[in-house]
Amino acid sequence: MKSEFTLTGTENNGFWHRYSIEKNNKFRNTFLKFMRDIGFDGEKLKKKFQEKYEDNSDDLNPVFIKWIVNADEITDRVWSFKNEKYDVDVFFGDKKVFLVIRTKDRGSMIDLLKKDISWKNGEEFEKIRAEKNKRMKQRALNEIERHSKVKQAINKK
Repeated sequence: MKSEFTLTGTENNGFWHRYSIEKNNKFRNTFLKFMRDIGFDGEKLKKKFQEKYEDNSDDLNPVFIKWIVNADEITDRVWSFKNEKYDVDVFFGDKKVFLVIRTKDRGSMIDLLKKDISWKNGEEFEKIRAEKNKRMKQRALNEIERHSKVKQAINKK
């Protein structure tokens, strides 16, 4: 899990955990490792990333082709998994994937967090927050500039 997952919140006295992860080329391996770590069958999970395509160019002998789907090709889908200890919902958004993990055994989730997570200290967290705020301010300024140009164009007519 390391630094790829971001813990975005806990609820219900630590029995619910929310994570987010960027949809990039590392997602599939990170996700599969995490799910194996909490007791899910990796081979069954891999099948979620396989799509079947039927080639009917020769109707007598259709050919089935499997291919691996990248996370960035999956949007607006929800996958749900359940085992003895965890219920996991995976929400595929446009740029991120969100996981909601409900545990029946709070201690095992805490142990996993202690073992596999890279905690950010306050200084690192503030640096990330400042960078995010900077990007948001820049987007707002760009939007104001765009509106200003539109207004000028309308006034010239």
